[in-house]
Amino acid sequence: MNPTSLLQNHWVFTRLHRGTARELPGAVDIRSELPGFGVAVLAAPSADPTLLRDHSQVRLVPGGESWEPRLREAGFREKGALRYMALEGDWRAWRSNAAVAIREARMAGDIDAFTEVQGRGFAEDDEKPEEISSLLGPWNRKNLGHPDQRFLIGELEGKPAGITLVVRSDGGKTAGIYAVATVPEARCRGVSTTLLRDAVAEEKRCGAELITLQVMEGTPAQRLYESLGFVTAFRSPIFARAILGA
Repeated sequence: MNPTSLLQNHWVFTRLHRGTARELPGAVDIRSELPGFGVAVLAAPSADPTLLRDHSQVRLVPGGESWEPRLREAGFREKGALRYMALEGDWRAWRSNAAVAIREARMAGDIDAFTEVQGRGFAEDDEKPEEISSLLGPWNRKNLGHPDQRFLIGELEGKPAGITLVVRSDGGKTAGIYAVATVPEARCRGVSTTLLRDAVAEEKRCGAELITLQVMEGTPAQRLYESLGFVTAFRSPIFARAILGA
């Protein structure tokens, strides 16, 4: 599987929702005002080494594997990996929950509801959902109505319970799945699978040839996607600059 289409879709999403993704010879320089999203992505031995001075976080993608010993020498340590996945299974076999009503966000109130679910669904135990929503909300509102994006909301009993975002690239041939989240009280009720099935069905109807997503390695989300027929196209190790004394 050619990684180019998967990476290009991710760069499109990054430019729309996180900041900038400047493509350089053998690398992509991602800058963002959002904490934790700035990263140098290395894809060739010839990538500019000065990127290491500008970033505390580096990812390797196919072609950049030889950077690993150089990163360790520069004080970086691996802290995990991002899996780039593509759908190979039969999405029509996915079990959905008929009680989940799905609608597309088309108005400002819809995108506010999407953002609230995003904050509540993404927040870890020590994080405040409203702070996540305040960071991501402006990006969501800016992209409302974009012709190559679909903001989907799944409702249970009339209340927003889950979301997902579709970002198209390559003239619609590639569809990326992003922002999959469910509020805590609605988990394990098939909300995410129902949203994903609806998203994939519409993109396939519109001519998508490749459905892709990224997920952190070793998480419950990875196991969910694998159970649905997504397979790993490649892994992207994440390196962070080691903190002295840590």
